[in-house]
Order: sequence, then C-alpha cells, then structure tokens
Amino acid sequence: MPKSKTRKRPAVRQDRPAPPPTGKKALEIASLALVQASFEVVREAELHITKAARDGDQEAVDQALQVHHELRTGALGLLVAYSALAGLPDPRLSVPVQ
Repeated sequence: MPKSKTRKRPAVRQDRPAPPPTGKKALEIASLALVQASFEVVREAELHITKAARDGDQEAVDQALQVHHELRTGALGLLVAYSALAGLPDPRLSVPVQ
C-alpha cells in the first residue's frame, strides 16, 4: 500500500473564522445589504399607502405616494450600484419578458 494512503491529513481548525472580505467584495456585500433594506422600506411605504387609503385620508395617501416614489428611486439607485459592483447588467436596461 502506498504511503500516501496511510498518512493522516492535518485536522482543519474549526475555531478560527474565515477573515472578513475586504475591498471591492466587502463593498459589494454591504451594497447588497443596503438594497435589501431599501426594498423592505419600500414595502413599508406601500403598507402606509394602503392604510391611508382605507382610512379615506386623501392628503395622507398623496404624501405616502410621494414618499414611496422617492424611496423606490433611491432603491433603484442602490440596485444599480450593486449591479455594477457585482458585474451584473444594469437593471434599468432590462426589459421584462411577458
């Protein structure tokens, strides 16, 4: 039997976590977290629109729609930045398939 099969492999140390990513990869990960958080804020704004509409408060609906528009615009900007960092195509240029 060859010696290579009888040698034991060194144990992998489990107590040391992998080093955190640095540079461009860290920025990509952070921007993805921002995109996800911005989507959640947009969803919250949609809930406010629905609540204001149910309450019959047109002024609150108009204000919530304006806030929703601004949040969606910001979320799209973050998504474009993330796409550029991750090497993905620009989401503004993609056309949905029907």
